[in-house]
Amino acid sequence: MPYRNDQIRAETNRPPATFISTESRSEKRKKILVLGPLPPSSGGITTFIMSMFDRRLTEKYQLKTFGTDRPTVGVTHNVLDYTLMLRMGFPVLFKSYVYTFAHLLSFPFVLIKNRPDIVHINTASYWSFWENAIYVYLSRIFGTKTILHIHGSDFEIFYKESNYFFKLLIGLTLIFPEKIIVLSQYWKQLVGKLAPMDKISVITNFVDSSAYDSFPVEKKFSNDKINILFIGGQEAKRKGLYDVINAIQIVTSQNKNVLFVLANCSGVKGLNALCERKKVSSYTKILGYLSKEEKTKVFCNSDLYLLPSYSEGLPISILEAMATGLPIIASSVGSIPEVIQDGKNGFLIEAGDYKALAEKIKLLIRNKDLRQQMAINNVKKIAANYDKNVVLLQLRNEYDKLLEKATA
Repeated sequence: MPYRNDQIRAETNRPPATFISTESRSEKRKKILVLGPLPPSSGGITTFIMSMFDRRLTEKYQLKTFGTDRPTVGVTHNVLDYTLMLRMGFPVLFKSYVYTFAHLLSFPFVLIKNRPDIVHINTASYWSFWENAIYVYLSRIFGTKTILHIHGSDFEIFYKESNYFFKLLIGLTLIFPEKIIVLSQYWKQLVGKLAPMDKISVITNFVDSSAYDSFPVEKKFSNDKINILFIGGQEAKRKGLYDVINAIQIVTSQNKNVLFVLANCSGVKGLNALCERKKVSSYTKILGYLSKEEKTKVFCNSDLYLLPSYSEGLPISILEAMATGLPIIASSVGSIPEVIQDGKNGFLIEAGDYKALAEKIKLLIRNKDLRQQMAINNVKKIAANYDKNVVLLQLRNEYDKLLEKATA
């Protein structure tokens, strides 16, 4: 029986939520100032912010943005230590500081001019957190309701590696906002050790699954060659690129009709030479940066998705892969176990265990029926829990509750 993504979603018990505005167009809408990196910056936070401009929010709220992007974004995104100044060079460092101070100095005037009802601050870890902590303090000084939205996959490491003084400062910062948003229950438990649990809400990352509705899931099971996808991004090493390459050696010793697509790994120098040295270049295809349309096409032309990361929040790439009907093999870190149920819609492995990664790949290569069932399960799960319609409605409800509390 042929399946299409839209048909599979129609069978779920929780179809994507719909929104019907009950207020008059002329009624004054509350203002939300959304703060974070904006295009041409890229990354998960930027993608999230731009996806917020959807009628489920804009019909009820006036969304305005305040960009915090600077020249270092894209060069030093999510740096896992404080050696940034030594590695980016003085000219870029100086320019970055100028941009940052300019943003901070202009922010109070933006608050005075726009008088937002809520400031929604999107942050990550390390430098991003400390910079955005200042915006939290400024927002509270001006008496504005504040949401701190933590996206960083390394927040746990960031906190554990901080000294006693910085840990106190992190905890103090988390006390100031009226609401803290995290990506999963896993992160809620972690942040709940530092801030009151009742002010923490879970809003997951999401995808617009309608973008994949016309893609026939059965196409994935009609080809003899198995295309296996890995997308590295700016932190390909942390996401397990070298483990993938080691797994390729094991898989291709027995399975020749496979192609491993390594996309957006341009930040890793000598990747072609490494594949040659490991004698896997004939089984790999290396792609550079992918536009949104190109990435969708690559997902739709793949059969499996790999993400053996060493740390994660809730990676959007896994949700995108699930929306296209890909079985997932990922490491059991961060929020991934909340999305991937081992054996049902993918497999979980320990980070760094490339032998286990190879074994799960081989299992799915030879078991077409299992791949097909996982594909169907993933499309249904996205529709029920991680579709844009569902999650933006949850975010709107958080705005509603915060504003209702303010007027109570």
